[in-house]
Amino acid sequence: MTTPPALAWGAARAFVTASETGAHYVWLVEQVNRLLGPDYRRALAQTRHRVVYPRHYDARLTEADAWRIRLERVLERRPHLVGELRELFVQVDSRLASSVPDWRGA
Repeated sequence: MTTPPALAWGAARAFVTASETGAHYVWLVEQVNRLLGPDYRRALAQTRHRVVYPRHYDARLTEADAWRIRLERVLERRPHLVGELRELFVQVDSRLASSVPDWRGA
């Protein structure tokens, strides 16, 4: 993940997948709040609701795209967060890889 757009997309997919699982979500929502603030914490809570109780067949993709846009904007405005967001992505990816079948192939 070398570019901010690639990081934003990878993190977005990871955030949405983690939002579907109880333990990962509880951990991630606190990490998002710490790194990005309460507005993003609320957005993650809304994402969880939308993917756990989907109204549309493409809820996961829609939420991932919304997070990609959010994270790209964050990285444009606050480029100093690239390293911390990358580290958070690595942690989420590792957690998902150990508990969600085919996470990396999804």
